[in-house]
Amino acid sequence: MKKFRLIAIVISALVAVLVPAQAVMAASSQNVTITATPGKVAITLDVTSYSFGTVSANETWYSTATSGSPTQTDPMPLEDSECFSTITNAGNVTIKVKANMGDMTYSGEPTWTSSTAAGAGAFRMDIAASGATSWTGPINTTTEFISSLAASATKKFALKFQSPTDDASYEGINVKTGTLTISAVKA
Repeated sequence: MKKFRLIAIVISALVAVLVPAQAVMAASSQNVTITATPGKVAITLDVTSYSFGTVSANETWYSTATSGSPTQTDPMPLEDSECFSTITNAGNVTIKVKANMGDMTYSGEPTWTSSTAAGAGAFRMDIAASGATSWTGPINTTTEFISSLAASATKKFALKFQSPTDDASYEGINVKTGTLTISAVKA
């Protein structure tokens, strides 16, 4: 009987060592960290004004790197050195860039209307980014001129201005001012 008792004790000891008394319990919940970066559309311009100087009826002018000294020679294909402003994609997503030119006015004098063609009291404005081989326009409505600009990338641009064709809209000697709006949307 002692022999059976000794065998039982050895078997019990082996079972105790080989089979844990209680299984390790897993956690009933666990956290997962989730992240998301908001896509931000933002642009900056290094130059925010440009002067075509004194223009006469029915002329075509091209902006240059220097305000107040446009040229009447078409610069196409357009190089960086022929552009007056640089757009920087200040956001973190690829963007499309658009332009829209408003009317040009001076209080009490005839308004020059931004139009699809230069005409009586109407002017036409076109735009192009460096590297372009042709002008995009007219930009009298919001018009895309850069289809893809990566985050942190830059692109230079220039303008083509066709003045009103009639002498009557040139009454007065004051500088007419208009707003060119450059905007961006996610590409």
